[in-house]
Amino acid sequence: QGLDYFDGVNTHVEITNNVVLVSAYHGIALYGSQDSVIAHNTVANPTANGFETWIMVNDTKGGAPSQNLTVTDNAATKFTLAATTTNLVSSNDVVVADPAAVYTTFDTTKMLFDLTPKSGSVLDGTGAGAPAVTPPAPLP
Repeated sequence: QGLDYFDGVNTHVEITNNVVLVSAYHGIALYGSQDSVIAHNTVANPTANGFETWIMVNDTKGGAPSQNLTVTDNAATKFTLAATTTNLVSSNDVVVADPAAVYTTFDTTKMLFDLTPKSGSVLDGTGAGAPAVTPPAPLP
């Protein structure tokens, strides 16, 4: 697992400016979060095991919905944002289906990674599938 909160309600969580490389589904996951932010993160699976490593917002295990969340300027293989979340702002997130095609170096065999966006990729704002808005900002 990556960065996650599964049990109970959590408030004022801020997950920003992280690189999460994990060989599991949960890259970043908040269950039942309130008044929280997930922003400027890069989430990817550094193996060839086939798991789509995601950013997820979900209800608590007891069914209480997340509320007042902002999910913005992230890059991940998948985004799973519960429709039951109230006051969810999601913007400028980019799905990276093939990290090797997007990042300068993404070698799962040698475990070598440089997550700088390749020129002409969806993350530099010019490649096929690029969002109509500014792509996620690189980490300083």
